Amino acid sequence: MFDCSMKDPSTFLSGEEMTKRRTPCELNNWVPTVFNRYRESNEAKAYLRLKKGLCKQFLEEVWPLALLTKQLFGDSDQVICEPVLGNQKYDALIEDRRGDAPIQIKVEFTIAVDGYDDHLRMEVLNDKGSANAYGDISVSGTKHTGHKIDIDRSGRDRDELTSNAVRVVTKALRGKANRPYGLNHWLCVKFDDRIWVPNKDDTEAIRASVSSAKQALNLDFAKVFIVGSSGDLLWELT
Repeated sequence: MFDCSMKDPSTFLSGEEMTKRRTPCELNNWVPTVFNRYRESNEAKAYLRLKKGLCKQFLEEVWPLALLTKQLFGDSDQVICEPVLGNQKYDALIEDRRGDAPIQIKVEFTIAVDGYDDHLRMEVLNDKGSANAYGDISVSGTKHTGHKIDIDRSGRDRDELTSNAVRVVTKALRGKANRPYGLNHWLCVKFDDRIWVPNKDDTEAIRASVSSAKQALNLDFAKVFIVGSSGDLLWELT
C-alpha cells in the first residue's frame, strides 16, 4: 500500500507496483489512486507532468492499458493485464481466459501528441499554474542563459482542431510502420480527445480520415486501436 508520508515524488511509484498483474477492473480502480498521489504538492504535480521517473511509462503505457481494457473487457475477471517495463517490442501483456484456451496478446502503446510542444506547455503550467492548450509557442534564450517560453492566447477553430487530431494520430501510427511485430500484437494509440475533438459530431469524420491514412501504412499488427484520454472514445481501425 502507498505510504502517504513519503514526500519525494520519485518514491510515489515503483516498478513492482506498476507491473502487478490485475484484472481490467482492478487496474482501472488503481490508476486514479496514482493520479491522486501526484496531486499532493506542486512538486509532485510537476514531476508527473514532466513525466519524470516511472511517470512516463505510467502515463504512456499503463494508463492507456487501463483505458483500453475497460472498454474492451469491462468487469471481466477472466482477463489479466500485465504492464511490462523494458525495451521489448510490447509494453503490456493481456491474457484472455474467456474462451476454451487462454490467449496471450502483446500490446504496443504510443501517444499522439506533439512531444516537444507538450513538454513546453507543461513547463509553463508548472511555472504559472495555467497554459493555453491551443496557442502557438515561442522559445527564446539558451540552455545557459535560461529559456523563456511564451504561449499566445489564441484559440483554434473547429476545422483546425479536427485536422490536428488527424495529424497527430496519423503521425503516431506512422512511427510504428515498417517494423516487424506479428499477429499476436496489438497497437494502441492514445490521444487527448478532451482537447482535440471539439464536438462529438466530428468524431466519425476524424475516425474516417485516420482509417484512410492507416491504409497507406505497413503496420504489422493484428488489431489497431485508438483510445481517448476521456475514457469514452475507443476506435478499432480496419
